[in-house]
Amino acid sequence: MLRNKKQTLRSALKGAVAVAVSLAMISCCCVTSFASELSEARRKLAAAKKQEATAQTQLDAQYEVCLLYTSDAADDLTRV
Repeated sequence: MLRNKKQTLRSALKGAVAVAVSLAMISCCCVTSFASELSEARRKLAAAKKQEATAQTQLDAQYEVCLLYTSDAADDLTRV
């Protein structure tokens, strides 16, 4: 009877260890997946910031041209 209890305990312990190992592997996969997703999100954010900077530069260039034109037009009007 004692032998059967030891066998049952060993079997339960092996099952518990197997479950713990499985959970550890799942956790590791989840962390790896999260790290991959985080890396991709950072890459997309950097690309978006670069696009924003490019758009801002283009907008600034258009604004400067517009100011030059407005300034020239005002000079023409004041010479009349």
